[in-house]
Amino acid sequence: YLAGGGGGGAHAGGTNSRGLGGLGGGGNGGDSSNQATAGTANTGAGAGGDGANSTDEHGQSGGSGVVIITYQTSEITSASGGTLESGSSIPSGYAVRKFTSSGTFQISAGSGNVQYVVVAGGGGSGSQVGGGGGAGGFVTGTKSMSSGSYTVTIGAGGTGANTDTSTRATNGANSEFDDVITLGGGFGAGG
Repeated sequence: YLAGGGGGGAHAGGTNSRGLGGLGGGGNGGDSSNQATAGTANTGAGAGGDGANSTDEHGQSGGSGVVIITYQTSEITSASGGTLESGSSIPSGYAVRKFTSSGTFQISAGSGNVQYVVVAGGGGSGSQVGGGGGAGGFVTGTKSMSSGSYTVTIGAGGTGANTDTSTRATNGANSEFDDVITLGGGFGAGG
């Protein structure tokens, strides 16, 4: 799981002049034939910047964040919260919990190290040849945890600029896991 790159801003050219979004879900920029696209949800991706002469002249929203928690089931024998992931890529003896919305990671029995990935929301994009939003912050690490309740907050993606209401784009919101905080991506200029 990686945070998406910021979407490319388009310049005042014709068709196919738009910038492409970064890997991991970054939105594409717009041009005279294509609207800018939003950052992919739960990747922390930045939105693509609005292009010249686009059909709506509005920025787009950044992708929301995500929190991933991995632990050994021989150490932490009972836990809940988020979605328990499955699949052949998860090593035997490990559990992976994915949070796509805010909640609580609850350890009911056992203690041990957990590995975490915390991704913040991506930034919204600018309008009228606006810049793409920045990717949300990305932090990974390991911490020792025991029985208890631990807060998980998933940062929303920032909103895009709107020329109709003279509204500027906004930054993505921070994501948190216990005392670990990642910062939301910056908004794209313009509009």
